[in-house]
Amino acid sequence: CCRSTHSSIDAAIQLRNMDGVRACDVERIVCRTSPHHTRLARFHRPETSYQGKFSIPYCIAVALLRGTVVLDDFTEEKLAQPEAQALLSQVSFEHPEEFNQDPMGLTQEVAVALRDGRSYSRKVHSPKGDSENPMTREEVSRKFADCVRVQLGMETTEEIVDLFNCLELLSDLSQLSGALGSQQVSC
Repeated sequence: CCRSTHSSIDAAIQLRNMDGVRACDVERIVCRTSPHHTRLARFHRPETSYQGKFSIPYCIAVALLRGTVVLDDFTEEKLAQPEAQALLSQVSFEHPEEFNQDPMGLTQEVAVALRDGRSYSRKVHSPKGDSENPMTREEVSRKFADCVRVQLGMETTEEIVDLFNCLELLSDLSQLSGALGSQQVSC
C-alpha cells in the first residue's frame, strides 16, 4: 500500500498489540498527519481494492481488526467486509501545525476513543522498514513471502527465503538462481 499509510498502520498495530485496543470497542479514530499524506492516500472511503491501497482509513481499520496488513487485505471481498467498512467510517483527520512543518515527513499519530470513555494514541515517526526503523530478518522474510507466495507457491517461497537467510554460507548462487529461474513470471 501507499507509503503515506505506513506510519498510521504501525500506530494502529501498536494500539491493538500494546494498548489492547479492540476494534469492536472503538467509537472514534483520529489520524493526525500532514495534508500531503491525505492527498497522496486520497481515498478516504475506498470502493475498490486499488483505492484501498491508497486509503489511510482502510489501512487503519485493517491494522486494528487483524494486527497486520498484508497483500491479501487488498481484495474486493476484504474491502467490502462490514467490520472494515464500519471502522474506516469512524476515521477523521487532523492536520496540526507540527505535522505541516515537514510535509514530506512520515510522522503520523492515531488516536482512538473507546465506547467506555478510555482513549489511547500512538505516534510513529518512522514506520517499520524505514532506515530509522529497519525490519528484522524475520520481518523481511515474512514480507517477501507475502509478496511472492501466490506467484511462486509456498514451497518455492520457503526455499528462496531459506537460501536468502544463509546466503553468506553458499559457495555459489546456483541454488538460488535455480529456485528463482524455475518460475515463469508473467508481466
